[in-house]
Amino acid sequence: MVDVMNHSARVDGSLLKQDRRGKRLTQEVLAMEADVSTSTVTRAEAGSCVSRHSLDKLASVLDHTSDRYILEGRPVESLSGSLVPSLDGEWTSFYVEDDIKTEPYVVEEHSALETENSIVSAVFETITPEESRIEHLRDGRQIRSVFVGSTTIEGWVLPAGYAQFQLLCLRNDDWMDGVVTWYDYEIVSSRYVWIRNNSCLFDQFRKTALNLMNEEIQLFKKRRLTTLKLSDQG
Repeated sequence: MVDVMNHSARVDGSLLKQDRRGKRLTQEVLAMEADVSTSTVTRAEAGSCVSRHSLDKLASVLDHTSDRYILEGRPVESLSGSLVPSLDGEWTSFYVEDDIKTEPYVVEEHSALETENSIVSAVFETITPEESRIEHLRDGRQIRSVFVGSTTIEGWVLPAGYAQFQLLCLRNDDWMDGVVTWYDYEIVSSRYVWIRNNSCLFDQFRKTALNLMNEEIQLFKKRRLTTLKLSDQG
């Protein structure tokens, strides 16, 4: 994917490294011949974003065009032969949790997804204002551009901590948007947003996601007020 605003590109680092080694070049030598920093080569081979200008120079030294190394949403071939987005890689996700003992707050998750034959596996590191915890993905499945599954919280006794979610891949498959619903002692839903960590637009997407979560918090507060009013009327 090319970011037109910043003229940057997400790089197929494995292919770049393969071509560099095929030329018997070290990272330092490639950087020198391409007139870029060694850190730029390191970032590119790690699959991060680099400027299109730098990638053009690296590709030229390797006798290729930069298009060879630019990833376009990581499409992969399904068993039926159609292209579907790959979910593999590291993600950051956000939702709002409404603990009755506190005000609603934003939860941030970090995960690394692995997909095999449409079955998705992952463990989540979840961070809240009160604690950090581990969550496990259950029944994770990719259906074309849709990702569904359920999660449980390590050390919690069901039904506490049990949730189901549905997400849709958007924005060149660097953003997933959907809803997560908990089936605890009451049913509660929140908007659920995922961002691919090595997206060229990660910082911009993160800011957008947090703004959406703040809007979600206001909705939770309004629901509480409505519930209290109905209780008083009853």
